Amino acid sequence: MLDRIKEKSKRNIWINKRGVSLMVSYVLLIVIALSLSIGIYAWLKATSNVESTPSCPKGVFIIISDYSCDTVNSKIELSLKNKGTHSINGYIIRVSNDVESLPIGILRTDDSSTSPYGEDIYFEDSGHYNLEYESPLNPGDEKTMKFLYPSKWGVLEKIQIEPYRLIDNDRVLCEQAAITQELVNC
Repeated sequence: MLDRIKEKSKRNIWINKRGVSLMVSYVLLIVIALSLSIGIYAWLKATSNVESTPSCPKGVFIIISDYSCDTVNSKIELSLKNKGTHSINGYIIRVSNDVESLPIGILRTDDSSTSPYGEDIYFEDSGHYNLEYESPLNPGDEKTMKFLYPSKWGVLEKIQIEPYRLIDNDRVLCEQAAITQELVNC
């Protein structure tokens, strides 16, 4: 009888060990799954850029109030007016000598010693090109600027002006406020 009791207790211990090992396997499975999910979350957070990019506010609106062309000296003078509700720090200006094509030629200011082709135009008090952000074009303000273009372009027929604002020292293009206008006698 003592042998039967020993044998029965051995079976109970074996059965209890099976239950414990089953519980341990479930716990390990949950720990592994949580560890993997935390690791993947940390990796995704480190590799993805979730910062919001600044956007140009609504209400940015610039117009060409007047222009004059000197085709002999390949010069154009533009008067730009801010008709919007926000100040404009600068703009990118492009021209075309064909009404049907997109403006891609970039003008340079009249002060050719300081303004290479392909640069943005920043507003400042003198009205010439500068890399300083001294004086934005405030709502209601108007500035006149003179530009040169290569004589090989011939007659300018189309102009595009895309304003931008500086937000946290980043240039934010105002694509919705870009204007395109046909030029006459230019």
